[in-house]
Amino acid sequence: MNKKAILILLLIILFITALASIFIKKLILLREGSYYKRPDYNVVLISLDTLRADHISAYGYKSTTSPNIDEFADNAILFENSFCNAVWTLPSHMSLMTSLYSSTHRVWDKNSKLSRSIKTIAQILKENEYLTAAFTGGAFVSKVFGFDKGFDLYRENYDVQIENPGQPLRLKHIEKDLFDWLENHSKDKFFLFIHCYDTHEPFIAHNYLKEFEQDYSGRLNFLNNHSDFIKHLDYEKYRSLIKDPLNINSFYRDVINENHIKLTEEDKNHIVFLYDNEIKFVDHYFGRLIAKLKNLSLMTKTIIILWSDHGEELLERGNIQHGGSTYEELMRVPLIIYIPEYLGFGRNQALAQSIDIAPTILDVLNIKSENDFKGIPLLSPEFACNKYVVCEQKGVDAIRTEKYKLMFNKRNYDVLLFNLENDAGELKNIAESNPEIIEKLKKDLFDTLNRADLNKKLIKKLKTIGYIK
Repeated sequence: MNKKAILILLLIILFITALASIFIKKLILLREGSYYKRPDYNVVLISLDTLRADHISAYGYKSTTSPNIDEFADNAILFENSFCNAVWTLPSHMSLMTSLYSSTHRVWDKNSKLSRSIKTIAQILKENEYLTAAFTGGAFVSKVFGFDKGFDLYRENYDVQIENPGQPLRLKHIEKDLFDWLENHSKDKFFLFIHCYDTHEPFIAHNYLKEFEQDYSGRLNFLNNHSDFIKHLDYEKYRSLIKDPLNINSFYRDVINENHIKLTEEDKNHIVFLYDNEIKFVDHYFGRLIAKLKNLSLMTKTIIILWSDHGEELLERGNIQHGGSTYEELMRVPLIIYIPEYLGFGRNQALAQSIDIAPTILDVLNIKSENDFKGIPLLSPEFACNKYVVCEQKGVDAIRTEKYKLMFNKRNYDVLLFNLENDAGELKNIAESNPEIIEKLKKDLFDTLNRADLNKKLIKKLKTIGYIK
């Protein structure tokens, strides 16, 4: 055998040995459950504000509202039972960023700001040599509340044309600046947070509305003239309010929730169709974002997380909007996670919550942190054992297991208990006949939130009304 043949043979042997070594290492990592971890992945975290899980096609909705989200979910992990830890924008997003409950991070009204002592996921990633940037709709996701902590760039103001009074910033308004940034930093290791208000009221009619509704002739004038929402002159006193865009959401809520207008079935359906058309609209721009990531060859090295901060009431209990209760239509939110080399994509039915997202990011990136996160990494063995999720609201807290949900009113210590297996709409309160379940769930709730004082008060209340002895 000549020297050239020997050299070629040696190279082949070295190549096969290297491949075998890689294969063996992957088998070991697969067995250990850590094969998907890579410290150099980028992270794109997307918040589509006010998006209900049960109105997304991939979650089983009857209409096709989200073809691009559905396609994205086909190669990702879709958490079927994902819940927010607060039911309005400000505290929910802060729980996302800190992996803490509202009563711990304490950013839950317009006068609050995140403490300097609390680290965000952006700060941790920046400390680990990530370039950090955010493109947001502002308002209750503004830097004034401390959301900019750890970000090299935090955008919430854009030179864009807002078509209608009261319309919040949408993904299409953010797109140009966002895409420019991606093109300039596609070679960097980055953490990117994207937030928009597309599915937040007031709902706007797009061309997609005709896919859900034809020839609406009811009393709600959402379709063309957004400077006044009601056609009828008997609401003249409200017209002065809506000259100021900042008051439009309040007007929209009050007119319907306080029964200033009697809604027909056509009106009620119209509100739902408007919401669905908003989902289809933002889904289009979500598809454009995914296409951009593909064009920049980022899909093979980027974790992408799609999430929402809370849902929306669509007249299930006579109201619209959010923030006032902890029913399923407000608590259950989409959570879809794409990891390039993860083999277990598909549907996960375990109970997930927003505070689990930051620990999951660090777990996939194999970054250790001393942060006292309250969430659990969603790909860890511990997550499969998760027994309940917790949601905090100013008036009513909730704890939800696979079968039951307990709501606790912090003002009068009343409790509601629902069996979700046979009462998915949460219509029948079974608290009076299930004192043991109440006792167990309220203990888990208060232990989780460290509320010993409320625990004592509730026990006293339950004894007074005869729930426990």
